[in-house]
Amino acid sequence: MNKHGKNSTIYSRSGFLAYTLAICVTAVCTGCQDHHFESYEEIGPLPEPSLSQKSAAPRGPGTAPKIASPYKPADLIVAGKIDLAESVRAVDYSGWVLFVIARPAGGGAPLAAIKVEKPAFPLNFRLTTQDIMIGDVSDGIKLTVEARFDSDGDPGTKKPGDLYGKHKGPATIGDTATSIILGSG
Repeated sequence: MNKHGKNSTIYSRSGFLAYTLAICVTAVCTGCQDHHFESYEEIGPLPEPSLSQKSAAPRGPGTAPKIASPYKPADLIVAGKIDLAESVRAVDYSGWVLFVIARPAGGGAPLAAIKVEKPAFPLNFRLTTQDIMIGDVSDGIKLTVEARFDSDGDPGTKKPGDLYGKHKGPATIGDTATSIILGSG
């Protein structure tokens, strides 16, 4: 017994809990490493780059060869024109950034997007297969095409005063006449 009338142990209760937690975390973390590994035999050989992917230009640190997309460079998703509403034209938009986004009409993650710094309005835009963020393009898919003119240039924030617009009705792959008017809210 200690001077307070309690049994003394090597570890205090809180020290014992911290030690036990550290052991559990270590066991779980070290046990998780192997299940992400796939052997080369399971994956198979990596494809050799085609001659069009190889570059004769010297490569230095931080440069990598471009990997060819499965699409032709000009495979159009959607194109059109974006303009400012009359009510918001008189503002100085220095430093603002325009984001143009196409997503499936039913909602969900963006299919393709572009970022335009220092846009001049009216602006003609094109979203191509090179702008795909996630997913794949299928003929006949209906799209919601929208644009946001953002004051801080961060696509993850929406501040009061940022401008927004959306094409009326769904667009389809290959549409070239989408029209978006940017206005408040």
